[in-house]
Amino acid sequence: MMGVLRQHLIRIGQGLDELGQSQAAVIGFPNTHTDADHVTRAFGTDAEQACAPDYNLLRILQHLGHHYRVFDVNQHTGIEEHIDLNDPLPADLQGSFDLVIDSSCLEHCFNVAQAFRNLCDMVRVGGWVTTVAPVYIFNHGYYNINPIMHQDGFEANGFDIVSQELITN
Repeated sequence: MMGVLRQHLIRIGQGLDELGQSQAAVIGFPNTHTDADHVTRAFGTDAEQACAPDYNLLRILQHLGHHYRVFDVNQHTGIEEHIDLNDPLPADLQGSFDLVIDSSCLEHCFNVAQAFRNLCDMVRVGGWVTTVAPVYIFNHGYYNINPIMHQDGFEANGFDIVSQELITN
């Protein structure tokens, strides 16, 4: 369970700023790997103070007035709704979210093309999809996702790339 990395958190904050109050879909285990400085940079001092010391992403979203649903193939905490990104997306989830946050699930999906399509189909027109995947971690998931795969996967589904970064630490 990789969770949400610092730089990913900043992109989530940018998406929320642009979108205003939103309905978010959180895919995978939403724990964060961050510190007070990055929470402040992403969401402001008020969110950092209200959500310290563990900076749980769901608590941050709730504090900022955003609604969310958590989806995963497994139950980790009991709040997850079951979804398998390898299978076609249920019709009731299509176009349902302003923001889709993938906390490193793509490399765990055998059918990566379907998983990309599902992430893209979940978001409303004008919304954001933000994702992170490890590039070179031996024996992590099915695949080591090459950074160009994100670009190709989202562009093949009609999306514009707002930002793409390779984080080395």
